[in-house]
Amino acid sequence: MNEKVRVALYCRVARADQLAEDAQFERLKGYAAEKNMSIAGAYFDRVPADQPRPGLQQMLRDVAEGQAEMILALTPSRLARRVEQLFEISQRLNEAGATVKFADGSERVLELLGKAWR
Repeated sequence: MNEKVRVALYCRVARADQLAEDAQFERLKGYAAEKNMSIAGAYFDRVPADQPRPGLQQMLRDVAEGQAEMILALTPSRLARRVEQLFEISQRLNEAGATVKFADGSERVLELLGKAWR
């Protein structure tokens, strides 16, 4: 029996734009359903990427506690704007046993970052 991958959805908008947040969330939910993933949680931040993000921090804690095996964001820029920050977040998630997936299919960028920082 194949168990569904438990995925945490992460949405970020730079300002309180409910429409953009809703669109991200709906797209991620649709992607998870299409890939037969189980949604373990959804996390939201309404701030620029360089500001404190309580949703991201809670997601990282929950993943470290084993609540999800994968993180799903729309694009790398939703998770982080700076390359260093994206790599750091990705490393923390990998250390917790989780993988990162982007609905636009651009997770190869994380693989390239890992090679560049070795």
